[in-house]
Amino acid sequence: AAKNHISEIEASIRELNGKDPEYVLSILSERLEEMEKGFHIGSGVETREEELSKLKKEVEEAQLCIPHLNMHGLWVGKYGDHGYEMVNI
Repeated sequence: AAKNHISEIEASIRELNGKDPEYVLSILSERLEEMEKGFHIGSGVETREEELSKLKKEVEEAQLCIPHLNMHGLWVGKYGDHGYEMVNI
């Protein structure tokens, strides 16, 4: 009974980690780094390039889900007594 409960908890943790964009990004980034270094064993160069391209796209999609990585653009804020300033990030 205890082993079954532990298995259920581990499954829940894996499921929740899969929904956490920062966790997913860290895993995908590690995989991408390994592939770029050539540690990934593929069936051929073309297959490896396709996998690399797909993984890069997944990393970009994960980054879009993390708000503090998507703060680019024109920001306006009031700084001190001298009024408003525009900052392009």
